[in-house]
Amino acid sequence: MNIHEYELEEFSKRYGLVDHELFNVISYFNESDNYWIAGGAVRSFILNKPITTDVDFFFNNHDSFTNFISTYSCDEKRVYKEFCILENILY
Repeated sequence: MNIHEYELEEFSKRYGLVDHELFNVISYFNESDNYWIAGGAVRSFILNKPITTDVDFFFNNHDSFTNFISTYSCDEKRVYKEFCILENILY
């Protein structure tokens, strides 16, 4: 079995996905080697469908998780309420 690896930018250009809303999520949360996005949001991206589910983040370790939560937890000053982290987190 051959496994092909593509950078997200290369993949999105190749398949005409450069304007997908997933890039808004990535832009807001910044890229990091400490966490990644997976699940339904990525499937929606690959199928060029709107994101109608939550966005699942996975973390390298507990410190990455706690740093992410302290940075992006909900508060009244958040401009993008749709991107704030909800209280019911499974870990």
